[in-house]
Amino acid sequence: MKAGELTLQGTLTAQQQYVIPIFQRYYTWDRKEWDQLWTDVCELKGKPGKHHFMGTLVFVPDRNVTYSYPSYQVIDGQQRLITFSLLFASLRNICASAGHEDLASEISNSVLVHQYKKGLERFRVYPRQRDREDFMAAIGDSAIPANRIGKAVRYFMEAIGDAVSTTNTDDLRLFYNLLLGGLEFVHINLDGENPYKIFRSLNSTGVDLSPADLIRNFVFMQISNEKQDEFDKGLWTPLESRFVNEKNEVDSKLVSAFFRDSLMTTGEHIAPADTFEAFESRYKDGLEPRSLTAELTKSADLYDQIRGAATHSDPNIDASLRKLRQLDSSTAYPLVLKLMRRMQAQQITVEEFVGSVELISGFIFRRYVCGESSRAYSKWFVAACKEVEDHPTERLERFFSERGFPRDAHFEAALCKFPLYSGKYAFEVLQLLEKSFGSKEAPNPDDATIEHIMPQTLSKEWRDDLGADARQIHEQWADTLGNLTLSGYNSGLSNKRFSIKVQGTADTRGYSQSNFELTKTVAGCAKWGAEEIESRGQELAQRAASIWTGPALILEPDGRPENPFNENGRRAKLFNILIDGQWHSIPAIQEQYRWDVHERVERLQLTGTRSGKWKIEQDGDKVRMTWPGPEK
Repeated sequence: MKAGELTLQGTLTAQQQYVIPIFQRYYTWDRKEWDQLWTDVCELKGKPGKHHFMGTLVFVPDRNVTYSYPSYQVIDGQQRLITFSLLFASLRNICASAGHEDLASEISNSVLVHQYKKGLERFRVYPRQRDREDFMAAIGDSAIPANRIGKAVRYFMEAIGDAVSTTNTDDLRLFYNLLLGGLEFVHINLDGENPYKIFRSLNSTGVDLSPADLIRNFVFMQISNEKQDEFDKGLWTPLESRFVNEKNEVDSKLVSAFFRDSLMTTGEHIAPADTFEAFESRYKDGLEPRSLTAELTKSADLYDQIRGAATHSDPNIDASLRKLRQLDSSTAYPLVLKLMRRMQAQQITVEEFVGSVELISGFIFRRYVCGESSRAYSKWFVAACKEVEDHPTERLERFFSERGFPRDAHFEAALCKFPLYSGKYAFEVLQLLEKSFGSKEAPNPDDATIEHIMPQTLSKEWRDDLGADARQIHEQWADTLGNLTLSGYNSGLSNKRFSIKVQGTADTRGYSQSNFELTKTVAGCAKWGAEEIESRGQELAQRAASIWTGPALILEPDGRPENPFNENGRRAKLFNILIDGQWHSIPAIQEQYRWDVHERVERLQLTGTRSGKWKIEQDGDKVRMTWPGPEK
């Protein structure tokens, strides 16, 4: 190892080339990093003769090239080298635009390109990755790209223009010399080492590189240098390009999530931070990059349909996936991906797939309404991947039931009183309820808004109509399902009296003229209060139970005891899990809740024995509730 201090002049003006290896991540610096760099430059500008330390650059000699001057792979410092090159390109552009051609030419030939070289040898800093074309365009004085590299050039051109007199050649040259001589680095040259292993050790904390970056690097290191560009352009870029952010840039978080979800379809849970280690372990005995990428691309096709980036050709499949996406369901993606792979391989039927996805949606939504924890979902849905080899719908139903799958009666009672409007899924619930009526001439519920029948703010007329308990009724029922509907005339109806809302006004159609079934049914009521809201809520909750499917393995037996506990208490939650009469896994319940499940089971058993209304049975780590009535 050789180490020494060099200025930017000693770094970029030397007769050598710095190659950014394929395992480095793309150019990621943005406004935050540019601001900090420019602050450092401006501080140096106010201290003539001083130096500013810019960190360490780590290089390894590139033994695979036979150029006429040394070439080094950049192991650490590629973001800074690229940014300083873009800074000099910006200064060169300003000089050229202001007519200082000699200085512009000097900047190009001294720190940006090797004047007498051709092809890739010409560039002093050379990215061997997807940034290359845009970087070469910026350095070569072509049109400024529109992406992040182009933004960097425009940022520094504006910053230089504000700080330096662009009409004065001497001022521009002084600034150029300041950059060359005032910015200092520690150079570390490592000879005889494997570049990728050094890179991995320098980034072992995983802070700088995402799992997607590390996986890409691992795959590319199985390919010879001369074939990496072809592989990247033909196979890897199309795969990663599916996962872009709002700026149309590859989003490493999305790519990492895809890799993790794909790995977890085996049924083994992987922490996000362990994604690369799991991938590396999976392929520790070697991999064939092309076949692996082809396999990942097939999974990405399915994954796009799951997350809504693509539409499935079968309307029933697409509808079930769309309903699942309306919920916070990303933790279920490994399970759905496993099911889609099996369906694609014709190992399960379309009906089995749709039924399984409907169960997943029902499990998530019913538990949400019933106030059950979602803390264990990331592990449960992964574990369920082992349950879908044969008869997936039946096996998933049993798997979910063991973990507390609210049955119809419990779900309907909870939904009727649930403050739906202040929750997460109010509009989606009303949309699907409206569509469930199946009207052939129904308006598109996507274009509607949520209407509170009893308004969010009570007018004097509403308080008079509701009577002495108006405030209590409003607090209890205003945001519940029974008081919500869809309307295209929300602003026109506002908080008007119920009778006016039904009949409408001169310029606003009332409920009686609505095309929404949810709204038309309200028009038959003579008044609107707690009784009407609860009744409508119960009717809609029954309809919702058929939309968000629940368990149906065993019919709910007669004589089932009522839950006597406070609805938010621990014993109430445990009671609601065991009331289906099925065997439940105590470890699975423990995984969901932080309290001592064994202690709660004992207390529930004691209460049932004293009241004579139920009994608790245990068999190893399994528990169930029984009660007088039909034999279990």
